[in-house]
Amino acid sequence: MCLCSRVASGRVVHGPGLQKRGFVAGDNLQPWKARLLLALALTKTTNADDIQRMFDTY
Repeated sequence: MCLCSRVASGRVVHGPGLQKRGFVAGDNLQPWKARLLLALALTKTTNADDIQRMFDTY
C-alpha cells in the first residue's frame, strides 16, 4: 500500500510506523502519480523496501 496526500503542499515521509504497517510513503507525489509509479514498481518486485527505494529515487 502507498500513502499519499491530496493537500496543496506537504509530504508523506517514510517512518518506522509506516514501515511496520507495510506502507510505502509517497513523499511529495500526487496520488495519481504515485499510483502509476506503484503499478510500475510492482511489475519488478513486491518487496516494500525495494519499492520505497524506487519512490525515494523517482
